[in-house]
Amino acid sequence: ENDFTEMMTTFDRALPATFRFTKESGITDKLEAELQGLTTPSRLEWLNRRGWRLPIDRNSIRKLAELRPLHLWLQALDEAGEITRQEAVSMAPPLFLQAKPGEFVLDTCAAPGSKSSQIIEELADTDGTKDGFLVANDSSLPRAHTLVHQIKRLSSS
Repeated sequence: ENDFTEMMTTFDRALPATFRFTKESGITDKLEAELQGLTTPSRLEWLNRRGWRLPIDRNSIRKLAELRPLHLWLQALDEAGEITRQEAVSMAPPLFLQAKPGEFVLDTCAAPGSKSSQIIEELADTDGTKDGFLVANDSSLPRAHTLVHQIKRLSSS
């Protein structure tokens, strides 16, 4: 019974805010320096220098006045396609897929699109050409709309 209570308490705990720099971001080093000035992040080492975890949850970033500059910064970078706000656990499946340039990938449960955008980044050649192909779809129309918005943020769509 104690284990169950502890498990339920863990489930209720807010997850830390996480995001990743898009592979195409040419200003990653500058953004990392700015991030260090706004909060104390930790790098998700398993994500090839691109993933970050903040010591606070997303709701706190949105609601706390002292975190407003951080919230606006993350929001602007997200809209510009420089970062993707995504749970750390959702960043792992595209790594295991190991999609390579020139391959074709079908994602039939693609919304809201964070994993799909990560797959697109992996399908790009190192010289920046878009060599691979991703078909992304979802059976829910509202979720598919979110998917389209997410993919449009990338220059590769």
